[in-house]
Amino acid sequence: MKKAFAAVWEGDVEVVSCSVGGTKDQPFNDETPRGAKHRAFEALKASGADLGVGLEGGIDARPEGYFVTGWCAIADTAGKITYGRSFGVPIPAYVVDRMKKEGKELGDIVDELLDKKNTKQAEGFFGFATKNMVTREKGYIDMVVAALAPRVFPEFYKE
Repeated sequence: MKKAFAAVWEGDVEVVSCSVGGTKDQPFNDETPRGAKHRAFEALKASGADLGVGLEGGIDARPEGYFVTGWCAIADTAGKITYGRSFGVPIPAYVVDRMKKEGKELGDIVDELLDKKNTKQAEGFFGFATKNMVTREKGYIDMVVAALAPRVFPEFYKE
């Protein structure tokens, strides 16, 4: 988070982490940005900060296939929210089928298939699928920077 703000935000930034719940363990489609929005407003309330940032990873089901994506929502005290999204990494249908059938998260299935532990919090699916060319951290930095764009250039993003 700090790296994303440092890249584009002018002035000092203090990042306060807080854990918030109330989202699905494994969101699909529109549940992912909704989860990020929920987390952003909960973080705003819990921290008392000027901005609340919510991050959520999920599965996007498209006619072209399934994709792992991440969403960032940034909420302010006026109630304005901006969004950014990571790129999508394709995920095999058989993995999604197992997730649905077994009620497990992507990270759990990947751990089982690769005989690893905690890939979700380590390199994540982004890192695994791209041989760490795009790490979990890099994907999250990109989506936070994207969500900051309307706040950094408000004259361009007029409503």
